[in-house]
Amino acid sequence: MHTYQVKPTEIIGPQADNKTILHYIAESNFADSMSLAIEYIQQLQPKQASKAFNIQDCHGNTPAIICCIFDSVETLEIIVKSGLADLNVKNSRDQTAYDVAYENDSPCVNLLKPKNLSQTRDSPINLTPSPMASQSPHVPKNLSPLSPKNAKFIEPPSSARSSFQLRSVNSLKKEAKLNPDTRLYQVITELTEQNINFADEEFPHDGEGVTNGDYDAEITQKYGEIKWLRASECLPNANTTSVGVFEGIDIPDVKNSPLAGCDLYSALAIMTEYPQRLLKAFSTKDANQQGAYSINFLVSGIPLEILVDDYFPCLASNKKPLFSSPLNNEIWFMLAEKAFAKLYGNYNEIKSIQIDEALEMLTNMPTSLTSLKGANADQLWNIMLENDKRNYISCAGKNSTQDSKDNRIFSISRLCESDSYRIIKIKDHYGSFTWNGRFSEGSEHWTKEVKEEVGHYAGEKNCFYMEIKEFIKHFDYVTVCYYNESWIRNSKEAASRPNKAAFFEINLEREMDVIISVHQKLPRFVGEEDSSYNISPVEILVAEELDGGVLRRVAKGEKDAFLGKQTVFADDKVKIKLSEGRYIIRTKIRWLDNSEHDFTLNTLSPYPLTLSRVKSRAHPKFLERVYLEAGNSASDRYQLGNRCEFGSSWCGSHLWLYGVNKGSKTWNLEIVFNKNENLRLCKKYRTEENVIKLVIPPNGRAVAYVKKIAQTDVELNWKFNQSWS
Repeated sequence: MHTYQVKPTEIIGPQADNKTILHYIAESNFADSMSLAIEYIQQLQPKQASKAFNIQDCHGNTPAIICCIFDSVETLEIIVKSGLADLNVKNSRDQTAYDVAYENDSPCVNLLKPKNLSQTRDSPINLTPSPMASQSPHVPKNLSPLSPKNAKFIEPPSSARSSFQLRSVNSLKKEAKLNPDTRLYQVITELTEQNINFADEEFPHDGEGVTNGDYDAEITQKYGEIKWLRASECLPNANTTSVGVFEGIDIPDVKNSPLAGCDLYSALAIMTEYPQRLLKAFSTKDANQQGAYSINFLVSGIPLEILVDDYFPCLASNKKPLFSSPLNNEIWFMLAEKAFAKLYGNYNEIKSIQIDEALEMLTNMPTSLTSLKGANADQLWNIMLENDKRNYISCAGKNSTQDSKDNRIFSISRLCESDSYRIIKIKDHYGSFTWNGRFSEGSEHWTKEVKEEVGHYAGEKNCFYMEIKEFIKHFDYVTVCYYNESWIRNSKEAASRPNKAAFFEINLEREMDVIISVHQKLPRFVGEEDSSYNISPVEILVAEELDGGVLRRVAKGEKDAFLGKQTVFADDKVKIKLSEGRYIIRTKIRWLDNSEHDFTLNTLSPYPLTLSRVKSRAHPKFLERVYLEAGNSASDRYQLGNRCEFGSSWCGSHLWLYGVNKGSKTWNLEIVFNKNENLRLCKKYRTEENVIKLVIPPNGRAVAYVKKIAQTDVELNWKFNQSWS
C-alpha cells in the first residue's frame, strides 16, 4: 500500500471480482498484515477507513464476511476490535458475517455473538471447523474462493516492511500494561521505592551462568576475561535512556555467538514473523530504569514467569556481548536468550533446546515435530494447507550431525499452488543457506506465468521456494505450533507410580475441538535428589462414557507408548473433536527409574470444560470396558463354531482379544501363543506361560488383552483350543 501506492478502496486483481487488498488479506488470514493495514489507513487516510472495510466484492462480501468463509479467526478479531466494519452488512445471499460463519460452522462465530448484531439465534452453535474453503461443502458456489491465478501478491521491499513493523510494534506496546499480579510488577515497585537497579541473585554474574565445568579453563582460555555489563554499557551508542526492549523486532547479529545455529535462535527468529504473539511472551514491552524484566514460559505444561536483569556476559576486552548482539539498541532477543539460560542453568545449556520445545515454551501453545521420512506428498500438502489456513507457526528443519553454526531450521511462510506446481515459500532468517534446486533464483522453472501465480517478486530477501517433493527430499522434519490465543487452558498436576494408571474426567457442554496432552518434567528441572529420573514412555487413552456404563474409545496416544517425549498428545493429529458429554482419560507413565513422579495433564479448548482428577477405583476394569465395546463394534470378527465369534485388534500398545458367545452352552476358549516375541500376556487372563483363556457363558462376551513391551515389531503366531460345556 505504501510502496506501490495501493489505495485501501482500490480494486486489485480481476476487476470483475471487485476485491480490495483487504479482501485478499482476509482470505489469507494474514492477521499481522491486517493490523498494519488498519494502522496505515487510520494514519494516512482516516476518512477512508470505514469505507474500505465495508466495500463489497462481486458477491457482496465484505472483508469481515470473507474471514468467516475462510475461517480467518485471527484476522476477523482484529477487524472487530477496530470497530471499522459494519457487521450488519449483508451479501448477495442476504447473509451477514454472523450468518455466513454460522452456516459454515466456522470458529469465527465465537467473535460474532448476537450481542454484536441485531439478529439472534436460538439454536446451539456447532463449532466444527470447516475444511479448506476451496473444498468445503458449506461454501456456496457464488462464494467461491480466490483462485491463485487471480491473486496479485504485492510485498514491499524489506526497508518498507520494517517501517510498517515498527509502527505496529509501537501500537501494540501502547496497549500493553504491566500486570500487577506478576512478580515483575512487585520487583519494579520495590526497586523504585529503594531507588536501585535490579541484580538477579538467582542467576549470579559469574562463570557458572555461562557454562558448565571449569570456568577459567573453558571460558577464559577461549574468549578471554568475561565481564557482566548492563545493556546500556555494552551496546553501541547506548545509554540508560536509549535502550529499548522492542523497536522494530529485528533479528540480531548472532553469527559470531558460540550458540549460533542452535534451535533456540531459530525459534526466536521464526517468532519475529508473528510480532503480536512474540510480544505476549514479555511481561513488559518497554525498558525500565531498574533493569528488571520477565518472560512467560510454559514449562512442563505449567505457566512460569522467568525474571531476569539486564546484565549480560561480555568480552572484557571490547565490552561486546559474548552471545547475541542486537543490530540496534533493542534487547528483547538478549532478554529471551538470558531467560532460557536461567531456566536451563547457563548459556551453554541453550544448545540442548529443541525447536518444538522452544516454540512451546515461548507461545504457551502445543507444538509437534513430525518426521518427513516416507512422507506422502499429497497428504503432507493437505496438512500444511490446513496449518497455513489456521495461521499456525510452521517451520522445517534438517537433522544436524555436527556442531554447525549454520541455520538448519527455516520458516514456512506461504503455500502457493498453480496449475502445475505446489510450491512452498521458505524463509532463512539468518541468510546462511543457498537453494540451488528447482525454483531457485534464476531457475528456468520461473516463467512469468508461474511468478504471477505464486506471487514471487524480484529482490526477496532471505526467501526461497521449493516444490513439495523437493521439500520432502531436502528437509528431515516439520514442526508446527498450534497457536490459537482464544483457546482456554485447563491443567491438573498429578503424581503417579510406575506402571500405575492415573484417571481424569472432562465434561463438555457442547461439541468442540480439544487438545489433550501429558507433560513430563525435563531431567534438568527435577533436582539432584532424582538423578536417575528421565523422560519416560507414556500411554494415553480417551473414552466417552455412554449409557449403561459403556466406554467408547475416541483417541489414543499410540506413537508414544515407547518413546520418551516431554509432551505427548492423546492423538497423533493433536486436535480431537468431542461431542457434548463425559469423557475419561487414562494415563500411564512407565517411569524408567521405578519411582513416583509428578506430571501435568493439559487441555486446550475454544470453550470452557470441566477437568478433574479421579481415583482409579472410580473406573474399575476400564480397559476391559473399552475393549469390550471395541470388540462389539468390530466388523471383522470370524466364526469359531457353535455360533461363537472371535476378533482382535491393536489399540496403542495393547492387542485386545474379544469373544462373543451367541450359543446355548458355555464357551471355553484357549488362545495358545506359539510365538509371541515382544509381547507380555497379562496374568489375570493367563493360565499358562503362553495361554490366554476366556470362559464365556451363553449369550455372553469377554475380552482380554496382551501388551507390546518394546518399540520393535511383534512376531505373532497363535492357535485356538475350544470346548463347550
